Amino acid sequence: MKERLEVKAFKPGILSVHDLALMHARVSGDLAVSDMLIYGDPNFEHYLANRVIPDKKNSVAVLLQDGVPKGFSRIRELGDTLFLNNIYVDYSLRGGGCGKWFLRESINIIQNNEKFFELDVFRSNEQAYKWYQRLGMEEISGTYWYNIKMLSPSTDIAHTPIKRLKDENGFTGLYIGGSRVGSVINKNVILTDSTALKHNAFIGYNICIKSGSEVVSTNSYTAELIEVSARLRHTLIEVTKNLNL
Repeated sequence: MKERLEVKAFKPGILSVHDLALMHARVSGDLAVSDMLIYGDPNFEHYLANRVIPDKKNSVAVLLQDGVPKGFSRIRELGDTLFLNNIYVDYSLRGGGCGKWFLRESINIIQNNEKFFELDVFRSNEQAYKWYQRLGMEEISGTYWYNIKMLSPSTDIAHTPIKRLKDENGFTGLYIGGSRVGSVINKNVILTDSTALKHNAFIGYNICIKSGSEVVSTNSYTAELIEVSARLRHTLIEVTKNLNL
């Protein structure tokens, strides 16, 4: 089958930005947090076209079968590290080594003397998690996603110090005194600072906290762990070697 496959650097003549955005949305599938990721934000397509694709630190590769787009990868150069933001392969091509081949070819497009390879993967995506482990990658940290239920009536955000503002990428951020405390995606509030909960200002929104450590329930809210995003890392030379096996 691989003789019918090829990998090309992204350009609109190969794959439209709109279709690239749709492929991003398929990466998260039916995960508990899929509706909370930026791929479903109405601004995401604009962000891809105007921030991601023009940035020379990003490499977007397209997987083609008989000239038809069947997947993509997005890798970013971060100092001495190649960071895999996303990779997607159509279900019809999974198995038989297509994923390994595509990732290897994607790395070959951008590799520039980096030493390490990193990525984030949700632990509940067991198939992907184990696949990366077979490449020798090890978990170095985790981000914990909690669903928050407030135990008292919410306040109108206009009556609190929290401000809703567009960030430099066009997404909606939540700020207190100039410091970002979270984001709004669809009908979800994703907080990175739990102290914002004391204002209880999110009427009509699902509330989630992303944290690098445990969040415990209080007298004001309950916190239910719904997902963990694992940061995996290995040397690039060993990952490349394992991709060739």
